[in-house]
Amino acid sequence: MGDEFQGILKSSRSAYDVYLFLKENIPAGFYCGIGVEEVEKTKKGMGMRGTTFYRVREALESCKKKKRNVPFASNDHLFDKIINTIFYFIESIES
Repeated sequence: MGDEFQGILKSSRSAYDVYLFLKENIPAGFYCGIGVEEVEKTKKGMGMRGTTFYRVREALESCKKKKRNVPFASNDHLFDKIINTIFYFIESIES
């Protein structure tokens, strides 16, 4: 969608580290949505789909709406609130 890109990681453990790497190496402001859920490969093997893409879109929309840099979205909304509170705390300290 426009000037956006998406990446997939096998584990969400390093997602924040990837965000920090991008933040340090891209000389422009950006939003980074982290979504955690299932990914399916298409039958032809040339693409992917799954609920994780909906979670990422949800996280990116939250970025724009709440003016935050890196929100997290999964199927566990209580966990999301905890993680997003921590991310917001980090962002507040950094700014």
